[in-house]
Amino acid sequence: MTLQAWKALEILKDSGVCIFMCDDMRHRKLSIIDNEVLWEGSLNIFSQSESCEVMRRTNSDVLCSQMQKFIKLGYQRH
Repeated sequence: MTLQAWKALEILKDSGVCIFMCDDMRHRKLSIIDNEVLWEGSLNIFSQSESCEVMRRTNSDVLCSQMQKFIKLGYQRH
């Protein structure tokens, strides 16, 4: 990662955000926010104007929990 990306991650961590990096570095595009909001797909709507990528936001603690189990993320809801 670039230095700028590492700095952004540090700012998020300092703000209390839990960040989990995947060791296998698969091309996953998802974000789980407060165990209630699940973003899936391309998370930058401006990055590829000619692309057919899909981005979806779902408000569901159940689907967030299912996704955490699916990707084997050991983080559980409190």
